Amino acid sequence: MASKPLLELRLHLTNGNTHTFTQDDPEQAHELLHHVSLNVFTQPTVIVYGRERVAAYPGNKITGITIRIDPIPDYLLQLNPNATHIREITEADYRAKLRDAPKCVQAQPFLMLNEVEMCCGHRFWLEVDIVTAVGSAQERKILYNAFSWPSAVCQNLDGSVTIWNRAQMVSCSFAPKPDVPMGAWPAELVE
Repeated sequence: MASKPLLELRLHLTNGNTHTFTQDDPEQAHELLHHVSLNVFTQPTVIVYGRERVAAYPGNKITGITIRIDPIPDYLLQLNPNATHIREITEADYRAKLRDAPKCVQAQPFLMLNEVEMCCGHRFWLEVDIVTAVGSAQERKILYNAFSWPSAVCQNLDGSVTIWNRAQMVSCSFAPKPDVPMGAWPAELVE
């Protein structure tokens, strides 16, 4: 039986394919992880090499990078702005929490739920602990800037971490519903 690699790196591409790489040398794994940042998708080229060949990817054609290593380095989980901790949940958990979600109250903590769809068709569901609900102007700013950060770091169901390229997100929903800006379209989503 083959042993589990020290580090597994999975690149999710805009065409829906994934390419998986492994690294068993602790020093090289550590070095590789220090090249991962929120700006990885803005690089013109991401190059991954092994003993026999080299693969090159346009940074903007990578929808996400999943990192599987035990333990996950803390600095990867802290890459999100404001040290926001984002966790993947199942669709069933998302639906259940959506039904039972209380309204957010200004200056109180709450759990934000997101449904995200990527350009390659991949969908996933997230929960985010929000320390303090902010006022209406701040909520509208969050909606307008949902795609302005280059990427989002998410802890996956299996304990791995994925850094998602926000430029490759085609939609993101927020619940409980934040205060919407003027000019937003009032209509119900048909599931």
